Amino acid sequence: MSCIIPVQVEFSTALPPMAKILFGYIFADCSKYGYFSRTNESIAERYKCSASQVSRWISSLKKAGFIEIETIHRNNSRMITSLLPTIDL
Repeated sequence: MSCIIPVQVEFSTALPPMAKILFGYIFADCSKYGYFSRTNESIAERYKCSASQVSRWISSLKKAGFIEIETIHRNNSRMITSLLPTIDL
């Protein structure tokens, strides 16, 4: 899967570098499926980091206005059901 990182995200000073890469992963899934449905744990496994680090990246993307988040609670754990990029290419 290829990642697409829009220039607004790439040059944002509000985001850590890995949040920008994560955005590309999110954007690719949204383009393919219309939504992004991954747990922080599965993203952390992919990028060899902690789930709390992923949570910080996602929060920075949301705070910068690059994504919208909808969550559900299932089996006492938080699962991200959609991350919708708010940027047009």
